Amino acid sequence: MKKPHVLSLVGESRYSLLLADYLEPFEVTALSLSDVDINNIKDEFDFAILDVETLVRHRQTVVDWRNHLQPALLPLLVVAPATATSSLATSTIECIDAVVVEPINANEFSISIAALLKIRQLSQELQQKQRDLTAAKQLKSRFISAIAHEFRNPLHVISAVAQLMLQQGETFSVERKQDMLRRVQSAVARLTHMM
Repeated sequence: MKKPHVLSLVGESRYSLLLADYLEPFEVTALSLSDVDINNIKDEFDFAILDVETLVRHRQTVVDWRNHLQPALLPLLVVAPATATSSLATSTIECIDAVVVEPINANEFSISIAALLKIRQLSQELQQKQRDLTAAKQLKSRFISAIAHEFRNPLHVISAVAQLMLQQGETFSVERKQDMLRRVQSAVARLTHMM
């Protein structure tokens, strides 16, 4: 089974050391927002982890990056001292999908990670369903267009024969009338077959 891929944007070294054991089961890519333009990152991650100070300092960069990744959602886990979460601005709180406070409780951390991985999975499934729906809509449009075209030809034959019969029917021989009725029958049979 593939290890979940985590983007660690933890700026403070004490958090990096603190999280090292907790992130052992994951494939971790550690970057610094001060040194890297995250919009140039091409890897796909299952979630990102930041310390609260890094998020506050680079909030708009993180928001813009996550919006760029839409429609898939990249969940964010924030690590913070217990006292830091009470003073966060609403705009910062809206970026956060889960918070783990110090001292880190292993069970809380595991539960938060499991929830974020489920969010990511559901986001990817929704994205796939949207792609499937778009493909189905395109197929339906092509199908309807093809059917409309296929129906036009037999209907045109029926209409043309009916018009000729109404306008000049008395002047046609019996054989000609029968030929025209066979054309109508053939067109009707074609329509019936298509339906």
